[in-house]
Amino acid sequence: MFFYLLFVCFFFFLIFLALYDRKTPFQTKLLSFSVLLVDCLDGNLFPNHNHPIRNFLSGRSPKGTKLVKCSDICVDYKGSEISGRYFVPRQLSESDNVPIIIYYFGGGWIKGSSKSVENRFFCNNLCVRLRLPIFVCEYPLAPKNPHPAAIKHAILTAQWINNAKDDRLFKGVDQDRIILSGLSSGGNIAAVSWLYAIEKKLDIASKIKAMILIQPAMIVLPIVGSFDSIKPNWSLSKSTYRQMIEKYLGKEQMSEKAKRWDVNPINAKSLRNLSPSIIITSDKDPLIEEHEMLYKKMLKDNAIVHWECYEGEIHGFPVLKWSKYRQIAVDRIINFLELWNLLPSENTQKNK
Repeated sequence: MFFYLLFVCFFFFLIFLALYDRKTPFQTKLLSFSVLLVDCLDGNLFPNHNHPIRNFLSGRSPKGTKLVKCSDICVDYKGSEISGRYFVPRQLSESDNVPIIIYYFGGGWIKGSSKSVENRFFCNNLCVRLRLPIFVCEYPLAPKNPHPAAIKHAILTAQWINNAKDDRLFKGVDQDRIILSGLSSGGNIAAVSWLYAIEKKLDIASKIKAMILIQPAMIVLPIVGSFDSIKPNWSLSKSTYRQMIEKYLGKEQMSEKAKRWDVNPINAKSLRNLSPSIIITSDKDPLIEEHEMLYKKMLKDNAIVHWECYEGEIHGFPVLKWSKYRQIAVDRIINFLELWNLLPSENTQKNK
């Protein structure tokens, strides 16, 4: 009887989704709801990142585990703990000498983990397709560790990877060629940490060869975006976004801090010195205006930037297995890295 009632409720819920805001594709509405539900499960209800219900709702069956070696890393570097999850293609050999990707997960600067199911799924897929090692960086979260703790830790992680002498851990890796990448708030951390290294004239700045920004949150205040026009907007609401910024920057200081380049790269005098970058976004992402502002700023400053926007996709779509364009987005990342000679010499098309 219980399962019968559950089925009936689910059936009527699908009808509601189909009728609500008919201009929005049904798949987009279903994806938005799944993101909302998984986000709830990510909290107090099911804190275990590998809970089977979360795995089912978000399609988190990671592909390519037989092709990827995954290990958790925790080391001491300059008095700080560097930790994260390391994905390495099993076919990587000492002679390959490939770049390494440092990936900063999303979560609004206040939540998330390198060990979450979505990161495991996404980075496994990315590692198989690109045939590059990926280090998913743990970084201190707000409000316990407000800005700029995450930025400084991100730079420290890149410095450790560049200077580490562990031949076993970084076999086949060219530690002088680093690619920064991040999703949402992680994209902000990637962009700001790179700019910070350039502004402070740190040696690590010259080692960063490219940047992959996936729907990066740029912190533009007052908040801009299509929060009111995108319906349903369950993946990222305006109130939730504001609360994240308040916890990251501090409620009292956030308006002033948002004007600084070490919070929002759009405020930098120039982005010309940045290495080649790709910005991946979607028209159903309420932060698309922020992405466009960053893109226009980089073009104005004569920085090298590639733009990819996907129709009907929501915020966070690359980590969703049900997403229509997630693999196409990876195709564009492959094309971008190939253009700048940052992929293994063998054609990656085999893994498509």
